[in-house]
Formats: sequence, structure tokens, C-alpha cells
Amino acid sequence: MTPAAAKRNLSRFIERVKTASFEEKKDLQTEEEVINTFLDRILEFKKLLKASTEKLNGISTELEGLTWFQNPDDEILSQLNTLIVLCKDLRSTLVKKYVSFNSLRSTGVARAEIVDYKLAIDLFIESYSDIELAFFILPRNKEFQDVNRKLAS
Repeated sequence: MTPAAAKRNLSRFIERVKTASFEEKKDLQTEEEVINTFLDRILEFKKLLKASTEKLNGISTELEGLTWFQNPDDEILSQLNTLIVLCKDLRSTLVKKYVSFNSLRSTGVARAEIVDYKLAIDLFIESYSDIELAFFILPRNKEFQDVNRKLAS
């Protein structure tokens, strides 16, 4: 290779490296923005999930208080039945939402928040199931009634 050809090749190579360096620096800034946006969305997701968990835990606490009604009349039983139906519908929605987190659970994103959310769903299900048991299933159970009478006397 002649010195003139070597200088031309070297000049072209310098220009390629200079262009690549500039583009990489520019991409670095864009990549940082993308990463920051991604991290912001994770934080927002965690915040929303925590709020949903707290709301669900509050509902569960209120449901637990309903199990202490004594001698409910037909109107109260009807309202409790409506509440149970609504809770079962909500459970379906909550479970679908939880299942949609499968990909996040496998990556570890928001793991603690997702675990807390699942525990809140389980508590919610237990809470409305207790109402159903207390007012609609156990009162019709002869063995339960016998034991209940013995305890009352």
C-alpha cells in the first residue's frame, strides 16, 4: 500500500471511529432516558400495587367485622348474599390481575409487592368465605347447630 493510499484509508477509518463515538454517546443518553423511564414505571407499578393491596386489606377487615352479626333478618341476609356475589366477582378480577403478573414474578420485579398483593387476595377470599359460612352454610349444618346449642347452654 502506498503512503497516499494508507493516509486515505487512515483518514476514512478515523472518520468512522469519530462517527461511531459520537453516535454511541448520543445513544448512551437515549438509553439512560429509556432506563430511567423504565425504572420510573416500575416504581409507579409498585406504588399502584401497594395501594390496591392496602385497599383490599381494608375491605377484608370490614368483611371480618360482618361475621359478628347476631340473628340477622331476611333483609340483612339478602344484603349479605349480594355482598358475597360481588366479592366473588371481585375475586375473579383480582385473580386475573395477579395471573397477569406471571412474567414480572419470574424476573423478580416488584416481588415483595406482588407477594403482599397475593396475601391480600387470600385474606379477602377467606373473609367473604367466612361470611358465607357463618350465615348460609353452617346454620344449615345439623352437626354445627348441635354443637352450637351445647356451647350456648
